[in-house]
Amino acid sequence: THAYVCTHIDTFAHTCTQRHVYVRTCAHMHMQTHIRACIHTRTHADAHMHACTQMHAHKCTHTQMRARVHMHTYTCTCTHMHMHTHAHTYAYAHTHAHAHMHTHLHMH
Repeated sequence: THAYVCTHIDTFAHTCTQRHVYVRTCAHMHMQTHIRACIHTRTHADAHMHACTQMHAHKCTHTQMRARVHMHTYTCTCTHMHMHTHAHTYAYAHTHAHAHMHTHLHMH
């Protein structure tokens, strides 16, 4: 039989920026790392997540996400990695509607 050691690393990052009431940018990042290794083995995991949100001139919204995972494993190691990244951008703007009506009166 084999004995296993399970290590779960969950990293959560959430950033939200709201300016001028019209533009809202939310960045949601979730990383879940599962490390399964046999006993007497060394496992090193280093996870780094970075979320950057920038807004330009009231119109353009730029969202940049970076995720970096660096792992060092040794013999008899099984590693499972799951990564989910969600980005939602909501933009609100004024809507102008113009209606034109033309009425023609014909008398015979």
